[in-house]
Amino acid sequence: MPAGISHPGFGYATFCAIKFAGYTAAAHVLSTSYNRDDLASWKVGGVRTLIGMAAGAAYFGLWTLIPRMTHPTAGLFDGFPYLYLAGLLPVRIAEWWLLIWLFYDRKLRQPAKGWRMVGSARYGLMSWMHRPSPASSRRQASGFADNSPHGMTD
Repeated sequence: MPAGISHPGFGYATFCAIKFAGYTAAAHVLSTSYNRDDLASWKVGGVRTLIGMAAGAAYFGLWTLIPRMTHPTAGLFDGFPYLYLAGLLPVRIAEWWLLIWLFYDRKLRQPAKGWRMVGSARYGLMSWMHRPSPASSRRQASGFADNSPHGMTD
């Protein structure tokens, strides 16, 4: 049985560990982008995980409290699961901006860079994972770059 179904505490711990690993990798990309070699990626990843846990608990708490105040017999997501998920978008954006403010850009002097980092959950990891290899960089520098869509040349 998958973690969390038979034991919710273990499931949540596993969820947090996976988030921590991903946020640590993203912190490495952020630190590289902001030229901050002095920051330990695991510390930034840990703070990002804690921010997400706190914001997620607060957001979920609001979603359980508000319907009960207005309709005491209403279920948690009666008719609103998509609204709940849509509401997470600004929360996640705010979480990333808080992390950038805390560690990388206190005066928010580089808003364009911040929006690039915040704008896509995959931005940092995908750009880091898809860096050109040294061999392809040499081919491009020598003028023999393969620009065909299927890796074949004429």
